[in-house]
Amino acid sequence: MNSEYKGKSRHSGPSEKWMRMAKIYRRFAVDFPFADFSEQAATDMFLYESAGVPLPTNSVVNGYALGKKWMDVTVSMWKEDIPKGLLRAEELLDDGYPEWFLERVGIQTKRGLHNSNRIKR
Repeated sequence: MNSEYKGKSRHSGPSEKWMRMAKIYRRFAVDFPFADFSEQAATDMFLYESAGVPLPTNSVVNGYALGKKWMDVTVSMWKEDIPKGLLRAEELLDDGYPEWFLERVGIQTKRGLHNSNRIKR
């Protein structure tokens, strides 16, 4: 961690919850072999998201930041396509996207509806 940002976050490194999301970021940046997915890149992105610490500006692209950008773009497209019938949430589950992730980004699955109805009873 950069010494100029010490004390701006309660955390010394990425949390378990953040690391779960980091796997999703990596998935969206898989086509960018030049992206940096080092431990330092993970810490930098975690501090950016959790404490607002600016990402370092260097010649290496932070793979987690890149993945988050492409995730946001892709999820926006999914949200346009699902109501038009061009994509179903179940297809995303079949492609390996975890249900917790789809629900987190606002895409309800039939499986999720079934589970939430069962819990409410």
